[in-house]
Amino acid sequence: MDLKSTLSKGDNVLHKTSSPKKCYRLWVCFVYAIAQVFTGFLSSPLAPIADAASKAYNINISTVNLATSLFSFACLITGIPANILIIKLGLRKSKILANLIFVAGSILKLFVNKNIYFVLAGQLLAGLGTPFV
Repeated sequence: MDLKSTLSKGDNVLHKTSSPKKCYRLWVCFVYAIAQVFTGFLSSPLAPIADAASKAYNINISTVNLATSLFSFACLITGIPANILIIKLGLRKSKILANLIFVAGSILKLFVNKNIYFVLAGQLLAGLGTPFV
């Protein structure tokens, strides 16, 4: 098909928009990428400042470093059950569930000024949602 016959049919070749399905796929990829970025942020919140955090909360440095270990441990434990849930729920619902778990874990970590154990609980919760992503 040449350009002359295409323009004679009334199609505007220069201003063709992408299909809604293509835009939806781009948004899904964008949301997935953002979830991956936040997974990286959530994995080790106190590792760079472990010395200062242990002095500020008057606790052992191993307790502060436990936050990173809890994230990895929770991810390890829920790996197989998460895959089973992904198969049963579907990919979309499992991504929504993972993001809700991440948000709940992040909200728990906002109470770090009250007690360091909120960070540990938030890390555990965020680690539970990691295999879904």
